[in-house]
Amino acid sequence: MNSISREIKRTKFLSSIKILFLLGIVFAFCITASQAQPNREGQFKYTSPGGAYIGSYFTDLDDFLVRPLKWNRYQYISATAITAAGAGLYFYDPEVRNFFIKKDSELLVGIDKWFLDPLGVGLWVIPVVGTMYFGGDERSAGTALAVVKAYGYGVGTAFAMKYFLQRARPSHFDPPNSTHWDGVFGKWEYDAFPSAHSLLSFAMATVIATEYNETIWVPALCYSLATLASLSRIQHGDHWPSDVLIGAAIGFGIGKFIHRTSKKPATQFKLSFN
Repeated sequence: MNSISREIKRTKFLSSIKILFLLGIVFAFCITASQAQPNREGQFKYTSPGGAYIGSYFTDLDDFLVRPLKWNRYQYISATAITAAGAGLYFYDPEVRNFFIKKDSELLVGIDKWFLDPLGVGLWVIPVVGTMYFGGDERSAGTALAVVKAYGYGVGTAFAMKYFLQRARPSHFDPPNSTHWDGVFGKWEYDAFPSAHSLLSFAMATVIATEYNETIWVPALCYSLATLASLSRIQHGDHWPSDVLIGAAIGFGIGKFIHRTSKKPATQFKLSFN
């Protein structure tokens, strides 16, 4: 009887965690939407892939690496909240993963294989970025180059973390072991954390969503697709939920950083009566 009671309490607790997690996501999007305003930053620094653009990958790297040291109070609070959410989710990774896997179906497997998985690695983004660069104005060309740069920084960040931390994927052990980490001195066999699909999806989506935030459907579409691509990694059994959550948060941060450093300072006009 006591075991049944404990199981009921545990089920209720897990349900509460899921509800709070979903509410947190909804709250975050509401805050983002409430703060949305037309992009008044300056023009893009780079509208063609010349030497200056290629060089910026290296010249911006030092700022990227020390960026957390320059965060303001609100950024630290946000980072702490996301880290706490990831840590909380980590302890219930198996249960949350099982919840998503139970919802699997043949249709979802097909969607994941032909759309969401390629989207996560950027294949479906290539024609979009190509159209923006070759078929649009300077703003869309600059956005396209910023998306490519965000992808590059995302790949470097994801794989540096993967092979430094070396967390086992659900498929690496039978039964799956969510607490196995080999660390930097491991055999380079494990690469679960963070989810590269999640990180790259949000890095690219954030650049486009931030640049075109005066049109509400652009951020809504970008973040919706990035979220679907990320959640598919859990449903497909490739990642633990905490891999996906932290990957999405890092990708969002990379997208914001690349967008900011890719723009010129806004021109300020001053009246002079001298």
